[in-house]
Amino acid sequence: MAPSKIELGLWHRLLSRLANLKERTGTHSFSADPIGSEVSESADVQIGWRHVAKRRRIALALVALGQTALASWSLGRTFSNRELNALQVAIIVNYSPLFAWISFSF
Repeated sequence: MAPSKIELGLWHRLLSRLANLKERTGTHSFSADPIGSEVSESADVQIGWRHVAKRRRIALALVALGQTALASWSLGRTFSNRELNALQVAIIVNYSPLFAWISFSF
């Protein structure tokens, strides 16, 4: 089983999307297709792959943000006072994006 070709050119992708749109509406003629039928056949595979990738990216972002919120809350609970003063808030504000940055890296 050979992997499908991936078109990297902007114009090829644009023309293949236009060709796929015309195929779905029924007004497309194959003689006017500048790319050929290879790209239009693999377009369904690419569309399915992009949906899966988008769901994975969203799941990764939610997990990383959840970890960051939990870590920031945990850091706030480690301070001795029940109420946070300005310096402690500044520490948490600086800590949160740094923790999120590291969390997104993994």
